[in-house]
Amino acid sequence: MAKRSLKASEVGIKKAKQAFRRTGWTQEYLASAVGLETRQSIWKFFSGRPIERHLFIEICFQLNLEWEEIVAPPDEEDREDTIASDPNLDLDQPLQSVRAKVKDMIQGQCGLLQVSLDTAHPLAVDQIYTGIQVLLTPSMRAVGGVSCMRPSAPLGETAY
Repeated sequence: MAKRSLKASEVGIKKAKQAFRRTGWTQEYLASAVGLETRQSIWKFFSGRPIERHLFIEICFQLNLEWEEIVAPPDEEDREDTIASDPNLDLDQPLQSVRAKVKDMIQGQCGLLQVSLDTAHPLAVDQIYTGIQVLLTPSMRAVGGVSCMRPSAPLGETAY
């Protein structure tokens, strides 16, 4: 998941300050070019403080910089995906526990399909089978419709 704010690295700040000096602009001018009313976000950008992602990218664009080269890598404590990236963390047991607790509720709410076709009772989801025909190369000349297509697998077998 992308973070909503970014900050410049030390090297990125140096590159950005050099690019900013080359332009000869003021922080107020850069702020107006980015669409800001004040220069607060510009000051934060050059100070290495986090600013909104879209503003960070726009400032880099205005300075003719690649934002990926300016942005600081996420700090370990700032990373949103730290839990998912920890190889020592075993989520299988808690996940199985949660699944066991909610399985009956989900089956009760979502396990039956109410149809008004020719059935007098609700059907369980695992009782429904829909055969499909997958054409790898459909012919533009086939005018006959669905009835002229040959099945690739007998009914009851799945064609992959």
